[in-house]
Amino acid sequence: MQEKSKILDLFYFNLKEIKPIIFIIVRISNENEEKLVEENVNFIYESLLNNNYVEESDVLVVNLIKEHQGKIINWILPTEKSNQEFLKNIENNKEILNSIILTTMKKANCHTLISLSTEELKIKDCDIDLGMFAEIYF
Repeated sequence: MQEKSKILDLFYFNLKEIKPIIFIIVRISNENEEKLVEENVNFIYESLLNNNYVEESDVLVVNLIKEHQGKIINWILPTEKSNQEFLKNIENNKEILNSIILTTMKKANCHTLISLSTEELKIKDCDIDLGMFAEIYF
């Protein structure tokens, strides 16, 4: 019997106040979930781009809350059109990026939810307060 595919919720933030940074927060509980996100991150970006959720110059940050390891990592995913100087600044100073994510989570609700499984990707509107994550994980 085949195991049913788990659906991961990816919380997407795209606010003019933090441009060109856009970010996704996702809680994962094992390596298979991390692999699912990693294998689909380009598809996720393309889907967001095709549906006008991102601009080609945006820098996508995937904030992985790795519950099984008790740590948080950020994948910084620029495009060819991303501002290289800005990119160097956030790559060289992780505190800036973490501060932006933390402040945004505390002050703004998530308005876009991406549901990801091995079978499909769905982008939905939502209005979710993730301030609780900020207190728990950061």
